[in-house]
Amino acid sequence: MGVVRTDKWLKRYVVQWPKAQVAGEKFELQQKLIISLLKDAFHTDHLDELQQQLLGQGLFLPTDDIELSYRALQDRAIWHLVHKQYTELREKWKGPNVPIYLFPVNTANPTIREQLGMKMGVSYRDKIVLFIGEMTSDQDVQALVTHEYHHCCRLTQLKLYEGTMTLLESMVMEGLAEKAVAEEVGRDALAIWTSRYDKADLHSLWALLLEQRMMKGRDRHYPYLFGGVGGIPEWAGYYLGYRIVDQAMKNDPTLTTTSMMKMEAEAILQRSFSAKRGRAVAVRGREISRDHS
Repeated sequence: MGVVRTDKWLKRYVVQWPKAQVAGEKFELQQKLIISLLKDAFHTDHLDELQQQLLGQGLFLPTDDIELSYRALQDRAIWHLVHKQYTELREKWKGPNVPIYLFPVNTANPTIREQLGMKMGVSYRDKIVLFIGEMTSDQDVQALVTHEYHHCCRLTQLKLYEGTMTLLESMVMEGLAEKAVAEEVGRDALAIWTSRYDKADLHSLWALLLEQRMMKGRDRHYPYLFGGVGGIPEWAGYYLGYRIVDQAMKNDPTLTTTSMMKMEAEAILQRSFSAKRGRAVAVRGREISRDHS
């Protein structure tokens, strides 16, 4: 498996795209030449639903002319770059052999454009889908592959399923994956949400999420991870997850994201906000450690 030659799919698509005159025809063309080739990977025959799902995650809009984006990704050998990063990580992490599907990103999505560096990824236990912009740097592509493949490895090794995953696990999983980016690619490749808030904000942010940390179902976690609704600050869950992992690694310098890949989220939390130097309170109570140095 590894990187799927979606460049061949896209080559056929950009040739046929000008022949589709109206929006409905363009949606049908994308479904025929792109979405239908993914139905086995997603175990579904409901192409309309799959198309809407992928569009919501970052797939290029069928009404957009992607020829220039496609050719730019080809000229930069992005498929090769993704394959190289994946192969190295798979060997190092002894991870699963999963297919990786690469497509141009939806450039009109404001979150992707303004906060995610024109890139987006979605991970499952058995596959990864990447959405990349023509101007996305090689370093950012490597960071994206690292982040998403770390998810795959953790999901596989802990036998995690989206329906039974807790909010705490979702947060820790995001934090671990981004710490892996720091280890494998470099700190300058970290996502902007890792430094969105001051460490002094941890207590108030955690207070918003503490009672929900055992909530199960990945689809229920998004308001807490991304924030922006219900009084939850943007990227609150992502930021907290990163800080939980970061503090655990500071408390125990022998820890790496590889060694923590099989560690339960609750165990990581206990190693993070611990009674270090006697200035912390139990996380099972209403407060969190005030030692965030």
